[in-house]
Amino acid sequence: MLEIAAPRFTGLLRINAALECPTCSNETLHEVRYVAGLLNEIRCVRCGQHWQMARHAVEEAYLRQLVTRVASSASVSRRDAIRLRLPSACPGGW
Repeated sequence: MLEIAAPRFTGLLRINAALECPTCSNETLHEVRYVAGLLNEIRCVRCGQHWQMARHAVEEAYLRQLVTRVASSASVSRRDAIRLRLPSACPGGW
């Protein structure tokens, strides 16, 4: 069973999934939360037990992902400017 509760572009994604709960010793429904595309928390709907990623680990992963996105965005913008023959906004050009 898989149910998506929010569109991905909101930054918060909630998915309901049947997972093995170590507390219940059974397969139960769990709410899995992603923030900015990164796993943040898993909570058993039956017993309430939850597991949350350490804040520093989530922040570190987000920053690594952000650097990659910014670098990728800059190269895409550069390619688009070259393709469209736009003047450079950077001193000295590209």
